[in-house]
Amino acid sequence: MLKAGDAVPANLYLHAMSSALAMSQLTSLANNMARSSKLALNQMNAVPEDSAQARIVALDVRLAGKEEDVIGFLNTLEGGQPLIRLSQWSLSATDPAHDQVQFAGRLSAAWGQP
Repeated sequence: MLKAGDAVPANLYLHAMSSALAMSQLTSLANNMARSSKLALNQMNAVPEDSAQARIVALDVRLAGKEEDVIGFLNTLEGGQPLIRLSQWSLSATDPAHDQVQFAGRLSAAWGQP
């Protein structure tokens, strides 16, 4: 377990020369993962940088699909590398008869220069 001040292993953060490039990487990761999980990515917005959270990029996303696929996407996202965390999220049924749900939440990742 990492403690405050510990060096973060290189495989846990996005490698980019700027926050704009890190945001591009996070956007691509989210797009590719949603597509491979057969989910409809209905909305994706970059969250403005927070000076208190230096070296963090975040996206607000809204996606929909079968509940099993959405849960699998979220599990893969949080368990993979680089480390991406979910916050401010909700999951709601959109068509219970067909097992359809919608996820809305924030994806956040740390970034650093290679």
